[in-house]
Amino acid sequence: MSTRREAREHVMKALYAHEQADGKPDQIA
Repeated sequence: MSTRREAREHVMKALYAHEQADGKPDQIA
């Protein structure tokens, strides 16, 4: 198990999703 790699990928995906959410304000809601 590459815990470090999985953790980094999880963080990257979380940051990417957060940036996408910030890029589209009030569109999802």
